[in-house]
Amino acid sequence: MAFLFQFDRPSFIMFYLITILWIAEFLIFPSSYKGKDKNETKSFLIIMAAVVISHILSISFSVLGWFTLEKDPSILTLISYVTYPLGLLFRYVSIIYLGQHFTRDVEVSNTQELVSKGPYRLLRHPLYLGLMLLTVSVPMFFGNWFMTIMSFISMFVILNHRMTIEENMMEDVIGDAYVTWKEQRYRFIPYIY
Repeated sequence: MAFLFQFDRPSFIMFYLITILWIAEFLIFPSSYKGKDKNETKSFLIIMAAVVISHILSISFSVLGWFTLEKDPSILTLISYVTYPLGLLFRYVSIIYLGQHFTRDVEVSNTQELVSKGPYRLLRHPLYLGLMLLTVSVPMFFGNWFMTIMSFISMFVILNHRMTIEENMMEDVIGDAYVTWKEQRYRFIPYIY
């Protein structure tokens, strides 16, 4: 358990600082938009549960020494030095560009503007990409290869489901304008998907 509190290592200080900023997102950027036409809240709870379970298992398995890479720092840990802050950056920048339209639930109104600036010039769901990077980076940081794979698969499935819900609602409420906007952007991963 002592390995979790290595405040003499800059990597752990960075890890905890980014974790604090990720949690602080709820205070810094409260979910204020209320779509009048359609909304869905269940998928947010599923996403939160998946993140919490992923992190609890990652830390538990790492404390027990299960499925961890031997080298310290491992290649996964080194990759997390880039992906963890990048995920936070994607989240914060995307929220700022969404402005008053940011919400943690899926809420859509027919008067809603389609954001086409910042990361939304290229992606439909940069917030979810940021969340994926943040979630998968935690087991990576601890060098836990099994939980890295499991976190990636579970978050991809859950986020893909959420994106489908959101896109269907946007098409139903906003219509052709959204369909045209959607066709000009990658869904989740630049130049791939």
